[in-house]
Amino acid sequence: PSVRDSGGKEKHGHITRKGDSMMRSILGRTLNQFIMHAKDSSVMRYYDSHVDSTGKKKARIATMNKILDIIFAVLKRGTPYVYR
Repeated sequence: PSVRDSGGKEKHGHITRKGDSMMRSILGRTLNQFIMHAKDSSVMRYYDSHVDSTGKKKARIATMNKILDIIFAVLKRGTPYVYR
């Protein structure tokens, strides 16, 4: 999300498309695989909980961010991903 601040006030704006477009594409494809094949995973429970309140597009972005968090944790800890 974009953030603008001035004079001690912060305004949080909409999600921007800044960043690597290839990474967004890869994450989108990863999410599509979760949607098709892993309907009982924690990632899909996260997605389903956000769809109703935010809509599909924002829920997809939030879930892609969640996938990135999982990838970072796996790489940082050096442990395999445990499917739950």
